[in-house]
Amino acid sequence: MSADREAESAAVGPYRLLELLQTLPYASVHRAVRDGIDRPVLLWLFREPYASAAGFAEALEQLAGDPRTRAVPGLLTVEEVGTVPETEPLAFVVTRDAPGGFLVPALEARRAPGVFATATALGATLDAAHALGLVHGDVQPSTVVLEAEGRPALVGLAIRTVVVRVSSDADRSASAAAFRPPERPGESEPDAAADRYGLAALVFYLLCGHSPTEGDELLPPSRWRSGVPPRVDEVVMRALSRNPADRFASASLFTAALTGSPLTVPVPASPVAAPPPPVAAAEVHAEVAVTPTPVGRRDPGAITPRPPAAAPYAAPAPPAPPPPTAAALPAAALPAAAAHSHPSREGLTPTPLGSAPAAPADPARDQERRGRSVWLAVGIALVVGVVAAAAAVIYLLGHGAAHGVR
Repeated sequence: MSADREAESAAVGPYRLLELLQTLPYASVHRAVRDGIDRPVLLWLFREPYASAAGFAEALEQLAGDPRTRAVPGLLTVEEVGTVPETEPLAFVVTRDAPGGFLVPALEARRAPGVFATATALGATLDAAHALGLVHGDVQPSTVVLEAEGRPALVGLAIRTVVVRVSSDADRSASAAAFRPPERPGESEPDAAADRYGLAALVFYLLCGHSPTEGDELLPPSRWRSGVPPRVDEVVMRALSRNPADRFASASLFTAALTGSPLTVPVPASPVAAPPPPVAAAEVHAEVAVTPTPVGRRDPGAITPRPPAAAPYAAPAPPAPPPPTAAALPAAALPAAAAHSHPSREGLTPTPLGSAPAAPADPARDQERRGRSVWLAVGIALVVGVVAAAAAVIYLLGHGAAHGVR
């Protein structure tokens, strides 16, 4: 079915298309409603060469029937698979709706959550999926949506993997390839490590407005956006290391490192087209929200922080000592307690990266220490009293002897 015919009929099988939300190299994603049911859904529409490829619909149906996918929070899974045999065959999958739409338009409209909120939510989703043996396979800005109240979530679990099995042409998009690890750019079967690299590249995109492959070499975010703390540079660059062994062992460890201290980024004076030298700038206590350039374009575009709705910090945090380098911070040393923290919550001070948590209070031990202090004070008082009494007796005896001599 041609684009004109689709626009004219605005229907795919039992579904009526309402609006086009996203275009991927292998599918278009629409908000749609089923005939007789006034409940919006997301409909992924596949054309040739995928729609009629042998085993394509069956692979999608197998994905829809996997019960593990429904046990992962923050993941919009395939609920229905269908085909429309017409002059140009169509195949489609249906997931539940995302009321906030896709991430990139939300960022452009400045209504998306900040970097930390997005990274923490998606990191928890990926770790939950990986624990069940699931791999997303295409973590990038175009597969992130916003659910109710702006909660970030992932769509398209394993869909790209199924598509690439049909045609490797779907894997040649330069914009999508920028979010895959350099050691496996053309492999069709991604793994959990590829998902984690995609999350790190997504964080870079949120900070800078473009993918980390922009330019001839990988530069830290602060070279593209002044005011990004050195600590965040170290964490992001470690997560994007060309050596897989140097990266974080889980998505939660990566997000724990990111949320170890408040992220404060100033408003740039104007859009930048090349990495500017780091400059000192007044910091603003605001969670980072960016207006990125669409994936694949070279101009990073305007980048501005979203002002806090209601004083996200009770008071500015005291300056922290210089953190150790990323090489000196093994993944096991990162505080797991900070994995689900968020620096914009009022009064919350995340555990600094690499520091040890304070020992828990022991009431019994404290009471024992207080008891010892009381007895020590009593003992000292008794000793002082005895010494004073002895001194008085000696004085009186000496004084009486003196009178006797006279």
